[in-house]
Amino acid sequence: MYVSINDAAYFPKTFFGRESTLLKTPIGIDDTKRATRRYFENSTERTSLEPVPRPLIEDLVVGPKVTGNVAWLLQFAVLGFPKCGTSFMMRYLGQHDEIAMLTDKEHCELTTGTKDSFLVKTLLDKLPSGNYARGLKCPKQLEDPLAMDRLFRYFPNVRVIVGVRHPVL
Repeated sequence: MYVSINDAAYFPKTFFGRESTLLKTPIGIDDTKRATRRYFENSTERTSLEPVPRPLIEDLVVGPKVTGNVAWLLQFAVLGFPKCGTSFMMRYLGQHDEIAMLTDKEHCELTTGTKDSFLVKTLLDKLPSGNYARGLKCPKQLEDPLAMDRLFRYFPNVRVIVGVRHPVL
């Protein structure tokens, strides 16, 4: 089960400035719509679009350190815990024309603290150029507070989709 305050329902519209077909299901909760309307009014200004021309990896990463502005490389992250549906959500979102997902495996490089530059290189190499909503999934990211800190340090405008599941007794 995915719980959010309409982030998933509205994010493609804010990335491209036009109506998107992704997740068009009406929310149906007036209070939630009112609460999130103010949050999303200026969200296109906060969204980092890909710079043209695309920067070289040498301008963004020096050795193991991320030195450049990489905020435009990642717009959303599917996070959660093991066995809560993050793989399904990754594949489902990856089918959309306006979304580019790292679908080869889970990318939890930020949880180690030593592979931050590897994640940036992977995002730059494996995701296409252009104005796509770029995303990744990591079912272990929420378990490490330092990983969440690194996620928001490198990608301050990232939207987070959190997968939760009822505990199995």
